[in-house]
Amino acid sequence: MSNNPVPEKHENSVEAKKTIPLKDHVHILKLICVGFKESPLDSPSFRASVNYFNQQLETIEHWIEQVIKTKKFKAKDQFEEFQKFQNQLCEILLPPVNFLNSGVLDGTECTPEVLTRFHTTLKQVMEKVFSILKGNPEEYSAQVQLLLEKVVKPYKEVRKNFEYYQVKYDSFLDKYQSAKYHGVDPSTMREDAFQLFEVRKKYLQYSLELVLQIAGTNNRLSEHLVDLLCSLKSENEVFTDDLGSTVVIFTDVLSNFTAAKHWFHTSIAAHKSLIQDIYRARDQVEKSYIAEITPSRNIDHYNLHTVIEKLEEAKKLVKEQVADESSETLLAQGKKQRSAQPISTSGQNFSLHEKSGWLYMKTTIGVPGRTVWVRRWCFIKNSVFGMLALAPGKNFVQETDKFGVLLTKLKYNHKEDRKFCFELQISGSKDDINIVLQADSYIEMEEWFKCVSYVKEKLVSKNISKDEYELAFLRFPPLYTEYACSSSTSIDNLITTSENCVSLVEKCGAKWTPYGEIIFQEEGMFKTPTIAAPMMTKLTKLSILANNFAPTCDIPNAVTANLWGSVNWCNFFLEDRHVEKLKTSTKYIEQLNGNLRVFPSFYPAKLQNDDLQLKALFPMSEGLLIMRLDCALSPNDQQDFQGTCFFTAHDVFFYMNSTGFLSLVTVSISDLASFEIIDDKYISMYKTNELVMKIKVAPDVDLKAVVSKLNYLIENLALKDKPDDEKSLIQKFQKMDRDLDELQKKQTKMLVFYDEKLEYVKKASEVNPGNALQPLQKNQPTPAEKFGIVNLNIAEADITRRREKLAQSSLYVSKIDVPIEPQALMHLMFGENSVCFPKMFRFYNQNASDKSSTSVKPWVYYKENNAYMREFHLQLIYPNSFISKDQEEFSKNVIVQKINKIQSDYCEVETDHGDFYVPFVGTFRVKLFYVISRSPRVSGAAARSAEPSTIYRRSVLEAYMVIDNMDTGRGFWRDFLQNFMEKKVEEEIRVMKQIAHHYYTKMGNHGQLIKSVRIGGKISSRDTQREVAKWVDNRPMIQVHLWVLLRIISFRYLTSFVLFVIVGLKKVLTFFAALLTNITLLNKLVLTLLLLSGLGNLFLLGKSTISYWRVYKASQLANYHKNGGLVMERALYLNDLDLLTQEIVSPNKKDYVYEKFITTKEYETKYKDIRYEIAKRRNDLLVELKILSSMESEVMKGDFAQFVTNELQQCETVRLKYPDVWNDSNSTTLRKYCENCELKINKLEHNLL
Repeated sequence: MSNNPVPEKHENSVEAKKTIPLKDHVHILKLICVGFKESPLDSPSFRASVNYFNQQLETIEHWIEQVIKTKKFKAKDQFEEFQKFQNQLCEILLPPVNFLNSGVLDGTECTPEVLTRFHTTLKQVMEKVFSILKGNPEEYSAQVQLLLEKVVKPYKEVRKNFEYYQVKYDSFLDKYQSAKYHGVDPSTMREDAFQLFEVRKKYLQYSLELVLQIAGTNNRLSEHLVDLLCSLKSENEVFTDDLGSTVVIFTDVLSNFTAAKHWFHTSIAAHKSLIQDIYRARDQVEKSYIAEITPSRNIDHYNLHTVIEKLEEAKKLVKEQVADESSETLLAQGKKQRSAQPISTSGQNFSLHEKSGWLYMKTTIGVPGRTVWVRRWCFIKNSVFGMLALAPGKNFVQETDKFGVLLTKLKYNHKEDRKFCFELQISGSKDDINIVLQADSYIEMEEWFKCVSYVKEKLVSKNISKDEYELAFLRFPPLYTEYACSSSTSIDNLITTSENCVSLVEKCGAKWTPYGEIIFQEEGMFKTPTIAAPMMTKLTKLSILANNFAPTCDIPNAVTANLWGSVNWCNFFLEDRHVEKLKTSTKYIEQLNGNLRVFPSFYPAKLQNDDLQLKALFPMSEGLLIMRLDCALSPNDQQDFQGTCFFTAHDVFFYMNSTGFLSLVTVSISDLASFEIIDDKYISMYKTNELVMKIKVAPDVDLKAVVSKLNYLIENLALKDKPDDEKSLIQKFQKMDRDLDELQKKQTKMLVFYDEKLEYVKKASEVNPGNALQPLQKNQPTPAEKFGIVNLNIAEADITRRREKLAQSSLYVSKIDVPIEPQALMHLMFGENSVCFPKMFRFYNQNASDKSSTSVKPWVYYKENNAYMREFHLQLIYPNSFISKDQEEFSKNVIVQKINKIQSDYCEVETDHGDFYVPFVGTFRVKLFYVISRSPRVSGAAARSAEPSTIYRRSVLEAYMVIDNMDTGRGFWRDFLQNFMEKKVEEEIRVMKQIAHHYYTKMGNHGQLIKSVRIGGKISSRDTQREVAKWVDNRPMIQVHLWVLLRIISFRYLTSFVLFVIVGLKKVLTFFAALLTNITLLNKLVLTLLLLSGLGNLFLLGKSTISYWRVYKASQLANYHKNGGLVMERALYLNDLDLLTQEIVSPNKKDYVYEKFITTKEYETKYKDIRYEIAKRRNDLLVELKILSSMESEVMKGDFAQFVTNELQQCETVRLKYPDVWNDSNSTTLRKYCENCELKINKLEHNLL
């Protein structure tokens, strides 16, 4: 049949593969069903795998029959005999009970009692062990019966149909191939071909059905075996009444039983979710491949008399194709020779550079030789021809020698009685080897001739790689004895060289069992592989370990055929990655020796077998395996596909073989940003802003520990100048495991302690319910949390002291919140590639035409000063306005940054701008301290209700401005300069906030640290012996001219005024523009103006009326005074009594004499004016006295209020930070004093109001 199972040919047939879109991810998860690929080809790998699976299931069936038979007939007698033996054993181990009670041991403390209890307990344990062995006969028998009914029998039915059509197809094919058609009408051959095609379609249908049944049988078998184990698990506990404790048997075996059971059910659920897709894919495969293998209806393809002419024509087309590919025109267009596929005479396209499929081979068997025709899977790839065949047991694949194409020659053989026969002549040995092969159709034979001709023409024209050219002249035997063809036919013996082959079983330290199985040593280097291989044959596990001796090559061989199938499907998934090929013929010959790859001494033994499996599945993987994680790929919320993740120092490899679907994914760790825990059960793998993969791990795996290790792998490559090697990584992970074990032990002790305390509380509540101790409830705030008090550790306390010290010495502090992790923000601001500096420096020119005048030096570590520092050489904004005192002309300044402290969540960087001289101010030095820290921790109920991102993911960026050596005597200029510097610092912080927001939108919330390193660069350094003081203190000082200072002042106020005018005009213009462009707004404006006009008229009318009546009343009053009315006086009388009179006359008695005196005419005429003048003087004096008193009060009130406020602050500090002193009984005077201060400040505030 025409078979060419290369991935390129089937890449458009969606029936054999499936793509699943990952959630929140634009990439597609490629899945391929190897069974659906191999079964239509009917390859030797497919036949071997289904036969091997059938043998294994027959073993299970035989075991079930033995169990049922034993339960029915022999169980009772055997169990009774065993019970008698264990009773006798208990009696023999200890003295008889009668002896213990005889009185001989009386008076020897508690010896008889101890021995009696031990004897009773031992008997109970033995009885329980016997019950476990006996089991629950009804439940156990029911589970075994279900295993037979639900698993074995459905498979046997499908297998029976498959075997029937396989035998039928093989017999029809043998008859069709052996028929003699010479001299027969071609139409007869065509009719026979279509009869064979009908049988082939049925065989294909049941082959695909068998593939589905095997996938389902695997899942059902796992499910029922778990249920069978559950029937035994309930019997593995022994409760001893005397000892008062429970003993669990098989603890190590069943400790993770719940997790394993959950894992099995996850796989079953994934299989059920894919049922419809699997059957749909099966139908598409069947439909697609039937169209491909449908026989040709062209009668010329069945005419044996024109075969030679058509083959010559095909060879001619191949030569023309090679000539065209070698032309300079096509080479200039991109060298398309590999993708060119000429049209064959059959009208079908096929790949010219490689070919594979079944051919009949003529050979002899026995003595004397009997001619037979046998089927062999032949292939041509990389200029090499070879054959694969089923082993005699038909449960694994073997191979013959492989030959370079230049050693072979094809020619049509018309002498054979059979149709479509050709002869393969192999040279290179003492005698040439002639092999007669037969194709099942003319199209198949033509493709073989074309492929051989094409490869030869390419080799002759040397339009091919040198390595492939060397391979074309070689003959190389099988690598290992187990894979060498063991057929006894003459041709197989002739083309198979097994004398120099080595035994892979012996090299692995394994041995064959009498049942034909391979057993590996428990203490040896090689263990039984546990990975679910793409194809499972008898030698699959051995093929996995074969990679340790000879890496996987790109030429088909029996090793890959037993692992991957007729085609190495690994190349289909890893087409974008470099797969190791045979570089030279010398390298391949060296592989024949099978040199063992030795692991380093530090490499753990438990990882060695996993590393071998990684190299077998991913041939391109480099380095040692660091960690293996059994997991399930979760492309969405409904499906979990079980697989395995392998982690090396540089790559992540994911392998999945779930329900027959295969997938391989490779991700470079250097491309990843983070691993994060999602929903406490998933681990998400992120790149820049996309989700690469989401995996689900087993419930018994510590997610935090795994994620910590994986993130360390990312940080190792991204943050370190010299990343840790494999040895250091393994030691680091081992230490993390030890720390985790110690932590778990401590937590276990704490849980035991808590349980004891809880038991104590319960007992106390039972004894005295009223005064029972109440345990702390979950999420209940502590007394400290109620008052917002957070316990700080030593590191946090040190950071707090540093920030307080900076705040005390600084003149200005600015602070912003940034939604970026502190360590990530450090790299964005101070990394080697960061653009924050000098962009944040507002005194310097950012758009200098001369780029060489602006330079940023890398970080340097100064050993003498134990400091990290770097320099900025920047051009000033006004270079002609600044003149150095040391140089005649100076246009650049040197800014120095120094890292004072840096750790994971805190960074303090000092930026020294150097010395400045400003008129009226003097000489001073400007320093800015940038502090990056994590946002303050939220405590109490607020922390429990807040989102994790708001508690841990936000940072605080603070800027402290310090001006040293400034003259404090000149107030105005000092204040102006300080205000000016504060504005510049605010501009720098505003720029930093914009940059941080830009990077946050670019980075997102995932993997901020790694992304920031790739954006801003590392904070790495170079060592130097130079001292800091020798060059930092010798920097030139910048002097500012007076006219520059005046220009800055005028520019500042002028700028403010201009901005005010511009903003006002802009608002007015905006209003009128909106008014003119909006008719509705215009109508509303007119209506509003009319309403305001009416209200204004009413208001003016009222004003005029009120003014009239006021004028009228004023005129009336003026006329009244003019006519001698009431006289208005500005005088103050003391109850109309004279001061002298008050001293003479007693005020407490009514003096009728004095009253009579003041009514006389002399009093009115003589004293009236004098008393009036005295009253006026008295009024003026009292007013001045009141003013002086108010002035005195205002002078003292400000200072007094400030004093009282400071005293209250001191009281509050004592109350919060020193509660012991505040609550001390001896501090009543302090509390009274503070209460008096609070009354005073309240009184002052009341007076102000």
